[in-house]
Amino acid sequence: MKDNKLEVGDKIVSVVSIRWTNFIDYNFDEVERLTSTQAITKNGIRLKNEGRLSWADNKTIKFKEHKSGYDADNYQLVTDKILQDYNVEKHKQKVSNWFDKQKFTFEQKELIFNLLNNNNAS
Repeated sequence: MKDNKLEVGDKIVSVVSIRWTNFIDYNFDEVERLTSTQAITKNGIRLKNEGRLSWADNKTIKFKEHKSGYDADNYQLVTDKILQDYNVEKHKQKVSNWFDKQKFTFEQKELIFNLLNNNNAS
């Protein structure tokens, strides 16, 4: 990125809260080509190639989808912190999905309950 403009090869991500859950969705992409006003990604997303400071932290430079007015359609450059957060989020979702698919017996529920409450007595 140079002068708040994306360049071909820049790795970008849209980070969005998933409605009705406590999860976050990460949509990774890469800038494939540029026009005079847009950056087009490998997934066909057209971004205004004019980065603006995020109102949330006043540090992150965000890029809006070309025809969108929604904040959820903002992209930013991928950073080590975003990759770290993404890996934590992936693990949270994996654990949650595993528990959602399980059918625990009462004995298994009791074991989990006792483990979580540090209580070995019934």
